[in-house]
Amino acid sequence: MTKTRMNQVIAAVAFAALTPAAFAQTAAPADPPAAAGHADGWKHGHHHGAGHLAARAAIHDLREIKHLYLETGRGNQLPAIYQDTLSKTQDPFVRNYAYQQLARAELRPADPDKAIATLRTSLNENLTRLNAQPATQQQ
Repeated sequence: MTKTRMNQVIAAVAFAALTPAAFAQTAAPADPPAAAGHADGWKHGHHHGAGHLAARAAIHDLREIKHLYLETGRGNQLPAIYQDTLSKTQDPFVRNYAYQQLARAELRPADPDKAIATLRTSLNENLTRLNAQPATQQQ
């Protein structure tokens, strides 16, 4: 597989994984309805409330860290940051972002097999989470 094609595959996977999150951010009301009946903040697959803001803040922090590491020539240390993040959170949005960035970092030293394995791990994790939801929440 050529490097260009690999980048296209990773971009497609990243787009597919982030699209629902982007729509959730734009389509979700600022405050969930009081009668939603979901104490954990999830309603119809959208992440609401303080947890959503914390996830966005964590992703923002990761972006800033990445920028600083690249700016200072320490990009080779980024995989460790993403692995550490994965070990510290179960939030699906943060985990998706960390997996995608980890795969991109693994591509830099030209290790597409490792990048693909990372994205497949992320996909399997997402599918397991999706299959664990009752059918009414998946709609």
